[in-house]
Amino acid sequence: MCVCVTPSPVPSPVTRHRFCSHPDDKKRAKVAMILDKLITLTIEEVEMYPSIQAKIWGNIGQVSELIDMVLDSFIKRSVTGGLGSGQAEIMADTAVALASANVASVAKKVIGRLCRVIDKTCTSPTQTLEQHLMWDDIAILARYLLMLSFNNCLDVARHLPYLFHIITFLVTTGPVSMRASTHGLVINIIHSLCTCTKPTFLGKFVCFVAVFVCRFFRP
Repeated sequence: MCVCVTPSPVPSPVTRHRFCSHPDDKKRAKVAMILDKLITLTIEEVEMYPSIQAKIWGNIGQVSELIDMVLDSFIKRSVTGGLGSGQAEIMADTAVALASANVASVAKKVIGRLCRVIDKTCTSPTQTLEQHLMWDDIAILARYLLMLSFNNCLDVARHLPYLFHIITFLVTTGPVSMRASTHGLVINIIHSLCTCTKPTFLGKFVCFVAVFVCRFFRP
């Protein structure tokens, strides 16, 4: 299939209201169908993958009103493929492209979603978190967090309490790949704290964190 991907302008406020805030479910269904086709294009067109990420999802990420619908579509496709599948990994990588132009909004929504999903597990508790029916959603969203944590696409300084709240639930949970993701997330969060410009930390704090990271890397 030959597809031409060209830069497109960010939708105007009128267009955003028309497709994102309209109460008509049929119009929202059409938007969801278009997003689903774009996701299929992203997964199948390997040679065009970088262009699709930059030209399509980078622009869509600028439309805050669309992000919830896009994340719904991403998570649905990831769960269909399963944790660790190529499909799920592509969706996690695409979430980074989505956040490239709107870090604050995408980070807030992904973190908020994972916190809400974890909270819902309290209504029907299981012996371990991975036995819960919502485990697939939790694991996939955690993978999204890991991908977003590179280059501080999680806006760590603003969301630190929520991130560590999530981590306390995920530590020593799930298969080896999931535990490796949690470990990587912690390392990336600490790295972001040491390198971010706001807020600024005293030199002693940075040294302490550096020593802690070195110990954390030990087996």
